[in-house]
Amino acid sequence: MSARLTTREVDRIRTERQAWREELAKLEERLQAQLELVPLRQQFEEMCEGIDTGLDHLSFEEKREVLQAFGLRVRVREDRS
Repeated sequence: MSARLTTREVDRIRTERQAWREELAKLEERLQAQLELVPLRQQFEEMCEGIDTGLDHLSFEEKREVLQAFGLRVRVREDRS
C-alpha cells in the first residue's frame, strides 16, 4: 500500500509540475510581448513630445486641423460659475 501511495504522489507531483511549466511558458510569452512594446512606447512618447512642442508654433486653424486629423473633437463651454 505504501508503494501505491508513493506512486500516486509522484504522479500528482508530475502533473502539477507540468501545469506549472505550462503556466511559466504562458507568462514568458506575455513578458516577451510586453518587452516588444517598450521601443514602440518610447517612440510614441517622443512623437507626442514633438507634437506638443510643435503645437506652440501653430496657428489656431492649424491646431484645429491637427485635432481633426487625429479624429479628436474639442468642445469649449462658457464657465457659468
